[in-house]
Parts: sequence; structure tokens; C-alpha cells
Amino acid sequence: MADDKYSHRVRGKMASTGRSKKADRMRQMNRKETLRGEDHDYGAVLGEGPVSVNATDLQVGKNVELGPSKPWFQGRRVVELDVLARSMNCEKCNSWLRLSDIKDEVIYGMASFLYISCPSSACQHISLVPTGKKSNGKGFDINYKVCLGSSKGMEPDMACSMIQRLAEDGFTVGTLHADNDATTQSRLPRSIIKKDDKIHVKKNLSKRLYGLSKNYKQLKSAKVIPYIVRCFMYAISRHQNCKQSMKAELATIVPHIFGHHEQFKHLPNGKALSGDKLKEELDKLAQSYIERADRLLNLGSTQSNESFNNSVASFAPKNRFYGGTKSLKARVSSAVMQKNEGYGWLSKVNKKSLLSPWTFNHTSWNSKGSRRKQIRKTQSTTNFKKKRLTIKSKKLKDNQRETVKEGDTYGGEIEVQEHIDTETIPSKMKFEGEESVVVFDLETTGLSRKSDITQLAAFDGTTVFNEYVSPREAISPKVSELTGLTFDFSCDQMYHHGKPVESRDIQIVLLKFIDFISKRRNPFFLVITLLKFDIPILMNKLRQHSLLSEFLLHIYGCIDTIKLARRKFKTKDIGNHKQKKTLVTKLLGIEYDAHNACADVTSLFQLLEHFEYSERMFFHSMQLC
Repeated sequence: MADDKYSHRVRGKMASTGRSKKADRMRQMNRKETLRGEDHDYGAVLGEGPVSVNATDLQVGKNVELGPSKPWFQGRRVVELDVLARSMNCEKCNSWLRLSDIKDEVIYGMASFLYISCPSSACQHISLVPTGKKSNGKGFDINYKVCLGSSKGMEPDMACSMIQRLAEDGFTVGTLHADNDATTQSRLPRSIIKKDDKIHVKKNLSKRLYGLSKNYKQLKSAKVIPYIVRCFMYAISRHQNCKQSMKAELATIVPHIFGHHEQFKHLPNGKALSGDKLKEELDKLAQSYIERADRLLNLGSTQSNESFNNSVASFAPKNRFYGGTKSLKARVSSAVMQKNEGYGWLSKVNKKSLLSPWTFNHTSWNSKGSRRKQIRKTQSTTNFKKKRLTIKSKKLKDNQRETVKEGDTYGGEIEVQEHIDTETIPSKMKFEGEESVVVFDLETTGLSRKSDITQLAAFDGTTVFNEYVSPREAISPKVSELTGLTFDFSCDQMYHHGKPVESRDIQIVLLKFIDFISKRRNPFFLVITLLKFDIPILMNKLRQHSLLSEFLLHIYGCIDTIKLARRKFKTKDIGNHKQKKTLVTKLLGIEYDAHNACADVTSLFQLLEHFEYSERMFFHSMQLC
């Protein structure tokens, strides 16, 4: 025959015999996979061939031609026995129907319509029997219940189902890593050990601590809760193979946070916590982790699962219903291929299906895969993670600062509130007459904002705080000439005008300084010299030693004495406002050492009686000073 030469075709194209046979084998394999994967067919499926159905009332006549389809006993349905029993009679002769006489089926989600032939030889009428009720007249109730049900209720069942399928395929599951957000463990066999997920352990610990912060003010500081979380996670991560050592270290965390550092080399950030009730709550929290230490061993990670879920969501978006379509299998399979093979999976599929591998796209996908590997490698480095935390912290601080500037611009029903001021920055405090005034000054190694502090002094009217600080850099000759301070690094000794004085480490001095101001009621800061010099240096040192958040808890604001002098006196009357020695001499009539921090604070406190100040003159954010 003339057509024999062109009898072998692949998708409408000429092909050789070998290529045609290969395509036939591929079609047969795909057909087998389709039959195997239709165990859960959630779409409405009709058998092949003509089926006479009246779409208006869904009645079936006696002369119905039913074509071949898959057996009705395959797959899963949810059957309501009461509805099925009431419908098992012939619509024409009222004879009882039998399930063995089912001719065909139309599936709608988890329910279906059964086409059952009447057993009476005289009737032979085919009746349409539903497997569930339809209360709304549109769809089966079971499909609405499955759609509106909670996904969390399905999680334990899905875990057990996956474990059972793995067992049927010859795999043995000994350990399951999962979160604690569902009752999965109660459904698992006792032979399977459930382990916690490291990310969810950290996340749930943070949630519980932030819940406690609603009742305990000490936990509201920006760095307290992250520090406590780090302490717990360090203890858990260090002892992944020894339960007893993990329990022992977890038991020492709370005492360490509250000031007992016998078993630790480093002090916690800032001042130790206090309060019996808070300590009791944190003890309960630590005890809950100690009791389940066996589940904290060899922690796993579900990050790969979450990554795969995101991939599936990109191929089958959740905001569209693909669960009732046959395209769902292809979409999920595409996500699996991308997870296992990378971005070049489509070229491999095309090549396997005897299609063009798309050379240009193949090059593009390889480039994208290489770029993704490089990004993943960079993101796993320690420097990148540190930089990410720094950026996150800076973003949080900037957001808080901008919130203070903008005022209340977003909130529940804020638009309908009567008094909304979107123009004025809200005042942080109001004077009540019970505030304390703390005057402070410092001496440094140089004129840079990054200079080291050599002397820190403060005065509240009754008590003088004065401490010398051991610098880490040399004091410039010009500064030594003015302040009289020198430091000998060979013997670690500080001298003031040639006389030895006791100096301490900067961290110890800062801790003592915070303790000094915390004993005062609502203290303010009034800076002796330029506000934009002393405050930034103090802030930098507090930030370097992780004490800034604790320091800001005890401070209302700061004010510049130069601005007070300019408001009170004219330049022709007082001279140079920036020279504090000139102000003291003119107003108080006394002489003092202007480059000694201790003498500065005592003289300035007397000078405050000649100044007037209000809430508006204070900088409420120390970051802005």
C-alpha cells in the first residue's frame, strides 16, 4: 500500500520505526501511570461513550446507553448510608435495587451518582442513586464540608497516611520530625519516635516570652527576649547527643539571667532581671523544656518541606481551585521535578518526550540554577547572617523613630476617632513635679565621636558619681594638657595631674552608671557641653557593650544647656554661650576646673536655678540627640 511508508507517525509527523515504537511505549507507560494515580479523582468524571442524562432534574430513562468506563468499585467516596438506603428502589416499578447491578457512575468530588439497573426482567429501568444529600440544591454537602473544614484537622491523618504508604513501598520510618501544632503524635504507632523541629522550637519559645512581656515590663526591652532565646537555643544546640548535660545547662539559664553567674563565663546583656513572680514564670518555662529534653535531641529541620510547599504553591496557587481538576497532578509533578532536578527539568522532560530540548532556554535555566546555588552559598555564611541581623535591628529602630515623628496614623477604627492629630509629634512625657534631674559630663581621649571615655561623672543634687575609665587608645597630648589625665599602658595605671587614680573597665563603669540613675525617679539628662558630642559618645559605648536598651528604660530625655543659655541671656550680656566656665563665672561668681567632669557636674547643677525649661525643650529620643 502507498500509505505503508508513512504509517508510522508521532504527533502527526513522519518518524522512523524505532522512534514510533519508543513513542508508543511512552504512551503506554503514561496510561498506566494515569490509572495508578486516579485513586483520588476529585473532578466530575463521566465514562467514555454516550450517556443519556437530563441535566434539569437528573432523571434517567429506561433506554440509556452506557459506555465503558473504569470500574465503579475503584477509588474512594464518602457515602451517607441513610441517603443511599432511601434511594435504593426503582423509580419506575419501586422494586429494590442491588449494588451489584451498578452500570456506571458520575463522580462529583467526594460523592457520586450511581446508575443502577432494575433487577426485574420486565422493567430493566436505570435509576440515578445519589451517595449523599444535597441540602442547598446545588452540590453535595460532603464537598462543602471538606472545602470549609480546617486543614489542621487533616494534618495528623495525612502524616499517618504518608507513613503507611512508605511502609507499603518497603520503607521503615523510625523517627518523625514535625512541629507541635497538631495532635500528630497521638495518631502515630508507638514504634515511631517524634522529634521536634528546631525552627519551631525557637519560634514557640519566642511566642511564650512575648506573651509574658505583656505582664512583666522587664521583658519589653528590645534585646532581653532575643538574649533569653539565644541562651536556650545555645544550650539545646550544644548538647544534641547528651540528654543529661542538656538538662543541666537548661536548669542554669534562669539563675544566670537573674544575676547568679557561677557556671558562666560571660555576663548577660545589661542589668540582671529581678522579681520573684517573673523568676517563677521563667522557671516554669525552663522546666517544660527540661521535661521534654529527649525530644530536643537530634533536632531536625522542616525548612526543606516549607521550601517545597512554596514551590507547589507557585505551580498551583492556593487562591485558585486546582484540587478538582486533572491538571493538579501535572502541576504538583512539576514542583517535584524542580525540587529534585533544578531549573533545567523541563529540558529533560522535553528530551524524554522526543521534543526539542530548547537550547536557548536550557542555557537560561542553567544560568538561573548557578545563580541560585551562589545565592544559597552566600546566605549560609556567618558574615551574611550577621549582616542580616544588623539590618533587621536597624530597620526596627528606624521604624520606631519614624513612628514617634509621625504620630498615630494607623490603627483599629482610627479614622472615626474624634481627636486625631496627624500634624503634631506626640509628647513622650509631661512634667508632674516629681522628676529627678541628673547632670552628667564625660572626658574623652580625643575630639572624635569614636573616642574612648576617660572620666564619667554625674550629680543629682545630693550624690556625686565619679569614675575614671581605662582607655583602649592613647590619650592625645592636647587633651592630656587640658584635662591633666594620662594613662600608662605598661602598668595599667591612670594619672590625674601626675597623681595615680583608680580606673576601671568601661563595661563596669557603665553598669555602675546605670545602677546610679536607676535609683532616681524619672531622671532627665542635662548635658554640660555640646549635646551632639557627649551623647553620641555615650550611646556608642552603651551600644558596644549591649547596654543601650537597659539604659533607655531609666531616661526620659535630654536637653542642651547651650540652648537654655541662649533663651535666657543675650550674647552681649553673657559672652560666649558655648563656654560653660564663662556662664558659671558670670552667674555664680565662682571659678572651677572646666576640664574635670566631677567639677563640671556640681557647678552646672547650681547653674540650673538660673534657667527655665519645659517638656518641649527635651529630646525624647536619645538616638536623635
